[in-house]
Amino acid sequence: RYMARQNGLRTPGAERRAYIVLVAGRTRGENLFTGIMPTLRYFLRIFDFRIEQALFLRGLDGADDFSRDSAAVDAVRDLAGSSGW
Repeated sequence: RYMARQNGLRTPGAERRAYIVLVAGRTRGENLFTGIMPTLRYFLRIFDFRIEQALFLRGLDGADDFSRDSAAVDAVRDLAGSSGW
């Protein structure tokens, strides 16, 4: 895929959807995830992925934080369901 793209070749309909979950220990920061999104978008484009949806979870730093946060678990479950998984 990468070499084909470098040579200007693209397969119609080859673009795949990416569903992103980003997690941060910090609870604040208006632009906490802003910087990574363009980098992630450019990286995924090399492999013919486009970001369909992104989920940003904050304040999950400890080993059990995710499993204790039912809203976060539900959000990831919903995202996975919308992706077809």
